[in-house]
Amino acid sequence: MRLLSKTREMVFLSLLIAMAIVLSYFERFIPFSWNIPGMKLGLANVITIAAFYFFNKKKVFAIVVIRVVLTSLLVGSVMSFFYSLLGGLLSFIGMAIIHQFFYKWVSPIGISIVGAVLHNIGQLIVLTIVARSVTIAFSYAPFIIIAGVATGLFVGVTAGFFIRSIPIQQ
Repeated sequence: MRLLSKTREMVFLSLLIAMAIVLSYFERFIPFSWNIPGMKLGLANVITIAAFYFFNKKKVFAIVVIRVVLTSLLVGSVMSFFYSLLGGLLSFIGMAIIHQFFYKWVSPIGISIVGAVLHNIGQLIVLTIVARSVTIAFSYAPFIIIAGVATGLFVGVTAGFFIRSIPIQQ
């Protein structure tokens, strides 16, 4: 990555956060008929994945947390905050590990699939706590993991296009 001035870096980070929030908002209007409660495409993760290619993990973590908090405040609920936060944190950890240790062998698609599946696992953990039932989470698990792989593939392809379209040298 080419070194950016602090001002340019702050502006770029702010734009990425704003884009992630807008994607999260508009994603609510996309009819997604998997009939799994809470299932979304995860379009905001296009921004998270791209951020791994431009910033260090600390800044990517900030993007994830700020996006979750602001999106929950603007259009979410307390429960959506907890689902998004735990899913986002697990997703971030998995994507950070994959990007740091396997970046030469794993594309944005692979990073996205890992992130999507871990995000869904985080949501299943919250569901288990809220419902006080492991049975409910296990009944959703196969469907939500398959959906995570499918949406992760789509988001990863999209992130790859987005990364290549940014004029900052990598």
